[in-house]
Formats: sequence, structure tokens, C-alpha cells
Amino acid sequence: MNAVERVWVVDEYFLMPDQGKPDDRILMILDWLHPGLVASDIRILTKAHDEINEEMLQLFQLREREINQLQARRPKQCSIQVNTRLKVGFDFIHDRFAILDDELWHFGATVGGFHASVNAASRGWCAIDSGAIEFFEMAWDKCKGK
Repeated sequence: MNAVERVWVVDEYFLMPDQGKPDDRILMILDWLHPGLVASDIRILTKAHDEINEEMLQLFQLREREINQLQARRPKQCSIQVNTRLKVGFDFIHDRFAILDDELWHFGATVGGFHASVNAASRGWCAIDSGAIEFFEMAWDKCKGK
């Protein structure tokens, strides 16, 4: 919510709640990506779920347009991309993590603390020094559609 450059998420179940409807989860995530968001590079790498249709994913594009229209003079246009090909193109990720600006966050259950059971998150690693940015970009490229 307070990122100024990037918000990158890797979590195969980020859009799927353990209870309730996916619509509710997506609306909560969109609340985090509020119209006054400063970060310009938002990427979510997850896997496809039958319960999440293209119409739901289009809500991210609508939010992108809303951010860019509200902040017409921002130095860089906001881009929100959701890639649902995680397990199709790159099946080497078990953990869930996020990169906020240049800081690496690691999550025990789901990014954002969505899981109903006790779980933990840790943060504070340099995403550049740890290689997380390079790794994310590699995974993102491997999961692009053909």
C-alpha cells in the first residue's frame, strides 16, 4: 500500500481464499492497490484457478486505469499485471514472497496474511543483494504465455 516503486508477489494461492468467494479476496487486494498508489510496477505471479474467471482479473486493469486517470501527472504510468501461469511455466517455487520496492518479504502461508491459521511473515532482506529481483524476473519471464 505504501510502496513507491514496485509491488511484486509470488503466491500460487494469492487470489484464492481458503474460505469464501474469490471475489472477496480480489476486492481486498484491490483495496490495497488504492487509487492514490505511488508504485508503478505491480506484478502478481500466481497459478490459475477455475473459480477465478477473466472478468475478475479485469478488475485489476480497471484499477490500473483508475490510478493513472486520478494521477494524470505521475512521473511513470502505473502497470498492474496478473500472471496466472506459475505452475505452467515454472514449477520451482514452494514458498510465497513479495518484493516491496527493494525489500524482500517471506510468508509462511499466504502473502498478505490471508490464511486463517497461525502463520508468520518475515521481512528486511535486500531484494537486490539476495537475488530476489533477478529471480522474480526470471520466473516472470518463464511463466509468460506463448
